[in-house]
Amino acid sequence: MAFAERWHPETSSFHLPHGEITITLDDVACLLHIPIKGTFLGHDRLTKKEAREALIVELGAGPEDALEEVERTRSVYASSSYTYVVYMRYLSDITHFHEYNWGAATLANNYYRFGEGCWILQHFPMIIGWGEVPGYTKAMPCARVYILFSGNQVSDPYKHSFDCMAAEDIRYNRYATHRETVAWDDVALYSGWLAASSTIDVCYLPERVMR
Repeated sequence: MAFAERWHPETSSFHLPHGEITITLDDVACLLHIPIKGTFLGHDRLTKKEAREALIVELGAGPEDALEEVERTRSVYASSSYTYVVYMRYLSDITHFHEYNWGAATLANNYYRFGEGCWILQHFPMIIGWGEVPGYTKAMPCARVYILFSGNQVSDPYKHSFDCMAAEDIRYNRYATHRETVAWDDVALYSGWLAASSTIDVCYLPERVMR
């Protein structure tokens, strides 16, 4: 909540006392190890009928189970994993799966429905309530290093910290030791629109925050 209150969708960035900061395609590549190049996802929203058919075709669900799932969730996602059914269509031909820009789709969805705890911990080490995963190696995605402890739902202490924050409190170059695993890609400097579907597109303006 402390971060969400500082999010400005018109610039896709957080406005903090010292300036702006945002999640970049380089963050996505290093944190999650998913591609940030390729074809943007361009699917439309599914109707409940189409979602039911997708559950039957892609997951092998029975007609009655598929109907019950769609009616129970009252939406077009599989509730057990909270995954939108429409994305299953990209798995129907696995040979083309790598051609899509999953990094851009992830970032666009993240901008659209903000919430990326591992990014916050990477760049704001003063955040308390987390530990490191035993056995973490640099071959793993950076997001896997963190264990969140209970109590992080309390936002007031964080609001005060952000209000008093100085530029030196932020760690910008957090992936220098991870470059042997994920090399820097100039595509992270792209400026324009990112798409996660035909209905979700967001502005991506790294030039506002790159240092």
